[in-house]
Amino acid sequence: MRDFTLIIPTCNAAQRLAALLSYLESEKAECRVLVLDSSDSEVLAANRARAKTLKLDIEIVECPGLEIGEKCRGGLRKVATDFCAFCDDGDIVILEGFRRCLDKLRRNQAASMAQGCCFSFLARRDGDLELSDFTNFPASMDDASPVERLGRLFQHYQTAIHGIFRTSAVQRIFTALDPLSKALGRDLLWSALAVIEGQPILVSDLTYGRGADAGNAADHAGPLEWFCTDPDSLVAEYLHYRGLLVAALMRRLDNELKRDEVCDLLDVIHLRYFAQHAPDSLLDFVVQQEIAGVDFADYWPCHKANSPFQDAAGEDTPQTAAPITMRGRERRYLVFPGFYAPPKGVSPQLDAIVHLIDVLDVYRPPFDLEQNPSSRTI
Repeated sequence: MRDFTLIIPTCNAAQRLAALLSYLESEKAECRVLVLDSSDSEVLAANRARAKTLKLDIEIVECPGLEIGEKCRGGLRKVATDFCAFCDDGDIVILEGFRRCLDKLRRNQAASMAQGCCFSFLARRDGDLELSDFTNFPASMDDASPVERLGRLFQHYQTAIHGIFRTSAVQRIFTALDPLSKALGRDLLWSALAVIEGQPILVSDLTYGRGADAGNAADHAGPLEWFCTDPDSLVAEYLHYRGLLVAALMRRLDNELKRDEVCDLLDVIHLRYFAQHAPDSLLDFVVQQEIAGVDFADYWPCHKANSPFQDAAGEDTPQTAAPITMRGRERRYLVFPGFYAPPKGVSPQLDAIVHLIDVLDVYRPPFDLEQNPSSRTI
């Protein structure tokens, strides 16, 4: 993995960063590790001292006071390897899955990125770890046309930001993100530009774990929440976002469509995406709450802004069912149906779950996760 750099943005999250770096050391990570640290001086000094004790090829780039976008753009300019990926300080990468992605990227020069399956985890007070929200791309995106690949992406959208990228591709993508101000627009643009850049490689291996702490909530992170609270800014951001996509598509030599045709197709593609996030039962619930005069923040809590709240809308959700308990060498794992029987996509095999638990046993995330949403990559 000497041709790969793992980029870790962090800000005043010493415990989370220490847990991730210790895990990488235990797993004998052979990649380059680039920490982009905008912490306060005391935390920065502690992180720097900790890094010196690790058997990792690690560099800490001090960037106090920089906002996350500027910090990551500067970090990307320091990447000298062919491939790279971002990992937030409260998340985790599964190196075996990353190696599989890298092998496939090296053999396919036309591919812009490779990504496997993702999951969410949560550290409990008693030391146990919850596993939930297993996600993958349910359909391949090997279409020759970049517009067709976009259609596939938004048919059952999953973010592509947790993949491994060719460094040159993600540098172009990150530069394009700058004009957009909201988390949702930046997430969608990152993923869309990734599939425009080339055919993404999708693998069945587990590759990325997301720390499910409440501090990761972001303003306007879901399309229906955004529409309910500020439809004017949603439309304005979409038009800006669509213009960036149109420009990217028109630069492609393999695009045979005219500008007006591209705009029309993008509108239809994203209308389907929006409709998937606005089921009738949820819309009925919103209407009832508004008629009753309930404040939006009371019936749509900010920590659920990134997904429809099926429980509040009266829909059955597998995440409310009792988890399966599995025991590793060091602790128990509570595996929820959202992980072993996700509502969409392919379920992980039992041997893959057992192997993941074996890998996670060396990872020690703190229970009291520092609440610092500004440290998130996008």
